[in-house]
Amino acid sequence: MCFSLFLAVICAVVPAPILAQGLTEQRVRGKDWWPTQGRAPRSAYAGPDACAPCHPAQTANQTTTAMARAAAPAETDPVLSGHPLMTFQLGPYSYSIRRVGGQSIYTVSDGANSASVPLVWAFGLGNGVIGQTYLYQQEGRLYETHVSYYDMLGGLDITTGHERKVPASIEDAQGKFLHDTVARQCFACHNTASITEDRLTPEEMIIGVTCEACHGPGAKHVALMTTGGKENTDKLIFNPASLKPREQTDFCGACHRTWWDVKLLDVRGLDNVRFHPYRLQSSRCWTAEDKRIACQACHDPHGSPSGKHVDFSQKCLACHATSTGSAEKSAGSAKPCPVGKKDCVGCHMPKYEPPAMHFTFTDHWIRVVRPGKTYPE
Repeated sequence: MCFSLFLAVICAVVPAPILAQGLTEQRVRGKDWWPTQGRAPRSAYAGPDACAPCHPAQTANQTTTAMARAAAPAETDPVLSGHPLMTFQLGPYSYSIRRVGGQSIYTVSDGANSASVPLVWAFGLGNGVIGQTYLYQQEGRLYETHVSYYDMLGGLDITTGHERKVPASIEDAQGKFLHDTVARQCFACHNTASITEDRLTPEEMIIGVTCEACHGPGAKHVALMTTGGKENTDKLIFNPASLKPREQTDFCGACHRTWWDVKLLDVRGLDNVRFHPYRLQSSRCWTAEDKRIACQACHDPHGSPSGKHVDFSQKCLACHATSTGSAEKSAGSAKPCPVGKKDCVGCHMPKYEPPAMHFTFTDHWIRVVRPGKTYPE
């Protein structure tokens, strides 16, 4: 996986021809802007610093989010610099990531032979979030390391999406080649402007998921606002809040995976709990027309979630109105919970830890969870 499990890109497990890109292309066709679109030239992007003068609160908060720090050059990555030596053993193969000067050197050895290469990119954010995986280059081609860093372990284990069996060769033990389409998906969901004019251009991209990853290229919008122009500025920048609820969920699902993505990719069992739009769209209370159940109803894309159940419970109560002694219910309300009104998430959105991912994900399939019932799909 192109890691950052909160982004949940399934890169490494999708065989060629790469279905995932096709799914996204179907969604973006005819749209003004969609994540991973990649049609605009690099010159069309202004960068997050250009947004700050007019949107100081949003940009200040957004820079602290996990999305904004979803990728980093290996040379400057805080997890790699903070862990000068990490090791792992798989059968006869020993793995190490060693900090040497400003580089992190990835080495795989079977005792008789070894292969070393400097890491180029760290995808995902460690230090208390979930973890991260690494990319390296050989002969101009990108590869994903066979081991990744997991916060829960404070060290290495097999990368999500890679087989846990003993590799057949040292080349297989090193990692997986990233097909161009898979690489594009990974870079696009972890960075901004990584695909320009339909080409993967990591050397020119804006690192991390910043303003224009969701709002689209903003250079023309910034130029007009800077010169005092007011007319048609909204047409020069995209606002995802203008989308209908179904489209909002699909918009986030371009990286976090929609219901259709998961079904067509056939991701089964606990592995799909991390695909929040898919799980949300499976909920009985999800509808295509109600913004109270869309992603942005609970998650501010400009900030980090508080993690407090009480904050999310208030969102639940926007539909499941509390009893006031009256039999009447407001328009669009739902039946109140007969058990409680304070910890909706704790009961109706349980946590699961997929095998070998070393993280517990909140299940966004909102439901009455009954003891002994199997994980729903």
